[in-house]
Amino acid sequence: MTDRPANAHRHGAQAKPPQSHIYLHLECILGRSPTHFDLLDPPPELAAALYLADCEARLDRAHAHYVAVQEVHRCDDLDHLQDQLDDMVHFTWIDDPLKREAAQRIMRLERYLKYYANQKKRLAGRYLRDAQSKRDRALTEYMRYV
Repeated sequence: MTDRPANAHRHGAQAKPPQSHIYLHLECILGRSPTHFDLLDPPPELAAALYLADCEARLDRAHAHYVAVQEVHRCDDLDHLQDQLDDMVHFTWIDDPLKREAAQRIMRLERYLKYYANQKKRLAGRYLRDAQSKRDRALTEYMRYV
């Protein structure tokens, strides 16, 4: 079984953004494009700007994930199963009472579908708040050098 927090940092909304996004933010922060020699052994002010650029790129990714999740009101994985059972109950008569009861229980998944969709929204909100607080701390650190 995978370690969930580590998996979220590798693949999810908290994953490290591409270097190109970080460098775009770094150019906006500095007002110029840093040379490769600057990045090899950066002075403290450039290191703070680089960390701020990384935090900005992570904030962009977390915000995009948050916006995408807000449109989800149900969990799609279980929707397909529920649709199939709905067809089975309405278009074919189930003679076995145990099968009928199982189908009716699965039809009550509506509550759980909404619960898991809302859980994803809460998690995306937490990722966004974490990214904002890290960016705010990085900005405070960078402002010490400006």
